[in-house]
Amino acid sequence: MKKTKYAYSLWPVLLFVLIAPNQMMGQAFVSPSNKWYIDDCYIAPLQMTTICDTKSYWFEDTVTIDSTVYYELRTNDPEPVFEVGAYYREEGGVVFMKMNNNTEEFAIYDFNLEVGDLFLIDDYSNSLELEVLSIDSVTLISGERRKRLEMASALSPHRTTYWIEGVGSALSPMNPIYTFYFDVWVQLNCFHQDDMVEWQLGDCMLTHTKAESLTSEAIACYPNPATDALFLSTTSNRLIDRVTIFSLDGRPVTETVLQGTQPISVRELSKGIYVAAIIFEDGTIGRARFVK
Repeated sequence: MKKTKYAYSLWPVLLFVLIAPNQMMGQAFVSPSNKWYIDDCYIAPLQMTTICDTKSYWFEDTVTIDSTVYYELRTNDPEPVFEVGAYYREEGGVVFMKMNNNTEEFAIYDFNLEVGDLFLIDDYSNSLELEVLSIDSVTLISGERRKRLEMASALSPHRTTYWIEGVGSALSPMNPIYTFYFDVWVQLNCFHQDDMVEWQLGDCMLTHTKAESLTSEAIACYPNPATDALFLSTTSNRLIDRVTIFSLDGRPVTETVLQGTQPISVRELSKGIYVAAIIFEDGTIGRARFVK
């Protein structure tokens, strides 16, 4: 595993701060300027649906613990589906999380990683080792470019997600140790900076959260995981018009106009997790999640 170096020459850092302070601050994950709207989802098999409630997370006050300054995480979710930390801090592109006053901190992000590097997230009771598959950049809605890392499970390389510098993971962004859970999961819905939408994978709610059934049309997709073809079925009488498949970084990768119950070809898709947006003939939309 690559060891991150924290020793930097002072003058180049000061010069960069003087020239472009906004760019540096804008890339910070642990910042009171940031707010995340996250879908807390689970499969309800009896209802043949996936239920997602949108919750919000943000950083507010600072607290000093053993001479180390942390930001406190705030949320409107009284019972998060996965455990999140009470305190977070960031140093040199590495984000640390501390569950509570009585636990040791551990690293949950390192945006300095390079292709092929391994990164272990270990909270002393659970662990997840990730590998960097590729690195590129994305453009936020404001026009600012951010570094993006494609991360895979070191044990199951077909399980992938994306990290965006300052935004976090598309899956379980506040505690990515829970990245690859499938019956219950947490995914990034919308990211705001200074109350402005900067990155969007779903509906954005600026002032409150909502309970959303992403597949209220009782949409089932199978087989899941899929290899060559994906079939969709619904118990309603409405017909599906077309299906757009999105990768977890929000990019549309295929669009298919359906005729009857024809399958959707996924043969050309890379291995990973996808969201299928199903558009019905009456204009309503449902969503289903599947693995390739």
